[in-house]
Amino acid sequence: MEKAIDPGLLKTLENDIVPRLLEDIPNQPTERELADNPHLCRFIIVFDREGYSPDFFKKMWNQYRIACITYHKHPAGTWPEQWFTETKLTMPNGEEVSMSLAEMGSAVGSGKEPIWMREVRKLSDSGHQTSLISTAYILPHTQLAIRMFSRWCQENFFRYMMQHFGIDLLSEYGLESFPDTEKVVNPTWRDLDRQRNSMRNKLRYRQAKFAELTIRPEVENSSTKYEKWLIKKSELLEGIEQYEHKLEGLKAKLKKTPKH
Repeated sequence: MEKAIDPGLLKTLENDIVPRLLEDIPNQPTERELADNPHLCRFIIVFDREGYSPDFFKKMWNQYRIACITYHKHPAGTWPEQWFTETKLTMPNGEEVSMSLAEMGSAVGSGKEPIWMREVRKLSDSGHQTSLISTAYILPHTQLAIRMFSRWCQENFFRYMMQHFGIDLLSEYGLESFPDTEKVVNPTWRDLDRQRNSMRNKLRYRQAKFAELTIRPEVENSSTKYEKWLIKKSELLEGIEQYEHKLEGLKAKLKKTPKH
């Protein structure tokens, strides 16, 4: 189901998708089983950071006992690398991959009643940490990682291609008026502008690599090569989404900062 971004995604989940899943998903736990095990969920829904909402996580768990898995929109700080363990994971297709994972509890939300969630992070070769959070309290953290970091690849691929492919690779142009009198550029604005340009270049580089992989897969006749190609695309896409998120943050800061 395709809807607009948050709050459209949250409304779609709550009003359209969840009621249907409650009716259609077979073999859900009974009320007695849920009462006997306070950490048991009816089922799990997985969505991207556009649906990030601590209030939504709490409502799904408290009202329906539905667990959520999504990317952490505001992870706090960087975890020490010694916390991470190289872990062998078996994908749904049977292929084994290795991920460097770490887990700890995390209070999510800024109000008086944050929700306690599980946070799992994946450490990439570049040192970047990708964080997911979940209220699936019983599921092994390895399964959380599999569901979030691999199962999403094709879904995110199509979403990303529809929204960004080609368009975001074009150069940006605009008109800027020339002032009548010389003004001194705000040093804070200049630094933010430099960071934005650097972030944009890094993003475009990864977008170009992603486009190259997409246009020239060269793996059609080998299932093993195809899976490796798919995983590589997934990792690139994770990086692209992280840089997009950071770039939006820099743009917002620039907008609030006087240029002169």
